[in-house]
Amino acid sequence: MFGLLKSKNPGTALVKCDNTSVKLNRRERKRQELEQIKYTKKKESLESSVNYIEGILETKEQESKRISDEMLWAQKDLEKIRILIDERQYGTCSDIARENGWRKAANYFDNAEEAFCPHYRHTKREASDYCSRAVYAIEVALRQKLKSYSEIEKETKKLTIQQTKKQQELQYLLNNYQF
Repeated sequence: MFGLLKSKNPGTALVKCDNTSVKLNRRERKRQELEQIKYTKKKESLESSVNYIEGILETKEQESKRISDEMLWAQKDLEKIRILIDERQYGTCSDIARENGWRKAANYFDNAEEAFCPHYRHTKREASDYCSRAVYAIEVALRQKLKSYSEIEKETKKLTIQQTKKQQELQYLLNNYQF
């Protein structure tokens, strides 16, 4: 490696290169110092950007995991709701919908419960209509979650590619730079 040694002659400097001494004039010495400064700044910049991207990737991965878990629970709850609709337990369906934050679906289930009367055929049809609207509202909410999940996955892929490029550039800089 290189090390700068001071000499008595102010116009030149003695520089050690691979255990051999080489004399450099001021201009070359200054150029070499500037190159070393550029190298260290570029190295620090690349390292910080790699670390920053790594932090973003971790948060995106946590967010995508959270969304996928929520979607799995929502699918299970939707299956429960479909079973409860067949059993005409609209109040329970409304409670499940409220727990998941599906207000629109919960309102439809409340309307179905109010409209349903087992003795009249038209009320069964009306309640069934409200239930189908509620299930559709739930499916729309799930599609929105899926869309946000896919957007996060796209961003994660872009960031991964960007991080890989930065790491390759940093590795190239570390391997090939010589003073």
